[in-house]
Amino acid sequence: GKVMEQVQAKLNLIDLAGSERTDSAGTTGQMLKEGNAINLSLTALGGCIKALSENKKPNFRDSKLTLLLQASMTGGKVIMIAALSPASICFNETLSTLKFADRIKQVKIKSTKNVSTDPVAEMKKAMEELRAKMQAEIDALKGAGATGAIASDPSKVAELQSLLEEKKQAESKMAEDLKSRLAELESGGADRQQRANEINNMQAAAFQGLSTVKSKDEKRPHFVNLHDDPRLAETLVYPFDAGQTTIGRTNRSNPPQIEFNGMGIIKDHCVVEWDEAAGKVFIEPHNNSRTLVNGKKIAEKTELVHQNRVWLGNNYAMRFCFPGHEDAGEKKEEDPDYFLAESEVAAEAQAALGTDGAMAKLTEELRHQLAEGDRKIDQANII
Repeated sequence: GKVMEQVQAKLNLIDLAGSERTDSAGTTGQMLKEGNAINLSLTALGGCIKALSENKKPNFRDSKLTLLLQASMTGGKVIMIAALSPASICFNETLSTLKFADRIKQVKIKSTKNVSTDPVAEMKKAMEELRAKMQAEIDALKGAGATGAIASDPSKVAELQSLLEEKKQAESKMAEDLKSRLAELESGGADRQQRANEINNMQAAAFQGLSTVKSKDEKRPHFVNLHDDPRLAETLVYPFDAGQTTIGRTNRSNPPQIEFNGMGIIKDHCVVEWDEAAGKVFIEPHNNSRTLVNGKKIAEKTELVHQNRVWLGNNYAMRFCFPGHEDAGEKKEEDPDYFLAESEVAAEAQAALGTDGAMAKLTEELRHQLAEGDRKIDQANII
């Protein structure tokens, strides 16, 4: 029979992030620690690349990054894209990046196919080959017996009987091995499925409350994230089931269904309620939390309609989507983005300061700075 061959491939996309210019960026605290960890990983990667370019044995276990890239750097293919800046203040980083890229070019990697065979098919093939070989020997002995050479020689008869017995035993043993291997494979499949389920559960716990589908495919009312970077905007979808959905910071005694832990988020921050029978969704803040709808802070239960902008805490900007109820929403031609949500917050802050002529002439840039300053003041008050 044919042996099934399976070719497997793996693609790793690694953002090396580059060295952190902590002095000019003013990086401190947790971000400084993360920058140092990134630089340590890059140092380990540089050491492995240097060893490979000099045909020496690298130590891939120096960091998780090099361990992850071990297969690609030894038997796969590596492509590096270097991002450079023409600014003179970035001269040292640009030079370092170019040297790093040049060192990678010196590494010669011989790509190999990652081919695995079906063990069951392989065993069946071995059985067929052994059966054919033994059958050929038996046929040869039978041919000799037909000519009378075996019948006149008792030792030849005994040899023939011994071969027949060996054939039966070999076939029986291989059948048992095949049965055992099939049982192992079935058990292995169950273990793999169990492991896959465990991974899915871990991901669900890590991304608590997130939907696995895109906003346009989600049929339940939901929040979609807003961000000033278009590449990050509308990438996270938080759906609501019928009834109440709690939102807030980590709380072991009363875990929220959707968990946020940024600045301004408190335990039991708010509750979103979907009255499925009435076709309405409400949001209710708790404990005087910073919950804004269309730029205005709310203090009581408020109905949400399609395209409403919602701020949770200081940094979580959302747009509310209500599939099937668009006609009851704001009916904007284009879905509101982060900048509209931010300008509404700035407008409310401006109104709180006064509406004299000077304040009325605020530019968009000043509005942005005002909104940013307002958030930082709230963060300072929380601290």
